[in-house]
Amino acid sequence: MFKFSAMTMNRTDLQERVEQLRRGFNTKVRNAEESFGQKISKAVKQRLAPFSRIQANAAAEGESFGEQVKEAAKKRAAETPEHQKNSKERAAKDRSRYHPPQPRKHSKSD
Repeated sequence: MFKFSAMTMNRTDLQERVEQLRRGFNTKVRNAEESFGQKISKAVKQRLAPFSRIQANAAAEGESFGEQVKEAAKKRAAETPEHQKNSKERAAKDRSRYHPPQPRKHSKSD
């Protein structure tokens, strides 16, 4: 960075320094670290990469775009045997965990 005092410089020297600063700010550094925004955008793109392969047509009749994406994700997930095994186990756990509400016994005041 250039350090200078505007009081001791004439106009042409000052303009020359300003141009040097502008050129310095406009040139990119090759080995510079990525900014926080660049890191975030790269992370988001990597995270969304598997979902970019899901094909759905928003103009199809009778279904909304969200429903089409949901169905495409189900089809893709249902193709893996691991998913089928996990879904069966999860369904069994849910059946054993959640019971329909039981009516409470009436008290003497009822």
